[in-house]
Amino acid sequence: MPEFDDNKVIEHTVHVDTTPLKTQPKYDMIIGTDLLEELEMTLDFKERVMTWAGATAPMKSRELTEDFEGLNDLLEEVEESFLTKELMDRMDRILDADYHKANLNDVTAEARHLTPEEQKQLNFLLKRYEDLFDGQLGKWNGPPINFELKEGAKPYHAKPFPIPKSLEEATKKECERLCKIGVL
Repeated sequence: MPEFDDNKVIEHTVHVDTTPLKTQPKYDMIIGTDLLEELEMTLDFKERVMTWAGATAPMKSRELTEDFEGLNDLLEEVEESFLTKELMDRMDRILDADYHKANLNDVTAEARHLTPEEQKQLNFLLKRYEDLFDGQLGKWNGPPINFELKEGAKPYHAKPFPIPKSLEEATKKECERLCKIGVL
């Protein structure tokens, strides 16, 4: 719930509906009254705000509909609150990798928390290793590496980690980029 706090972790037993849908719903989850009560979340329908842990967020607009298909259409049209949109834009900027060459002079100039002398020292250090900031993957120049397996060891296979819906697009872009440059 990034509208309230992007650092809190909530652990709760949930129920998963595996019914196939014609279209993908916009929401990853719907919170029930049991969790709302446990979190001590307040919903004020008159003022159209939600309050939790001292933070307040506006409720998203919605219209009730009888049929499930209509609900899916409605979910696609629901507007995100300003804060949620701002946080999602920030996440996209962080997750979408940017591999251009860094302008080291700009980087040190933006470090306004440093004194001019510290900025100068930082600039000197960064320029000393400028090839690390060219925006490209490096190449291993050392000897080949071998992994010796213990005799009788059996490979371990586990279920892959799922990619959250919100990270699918960034993951797809990064995989395509890695394929294009020959890493994958």
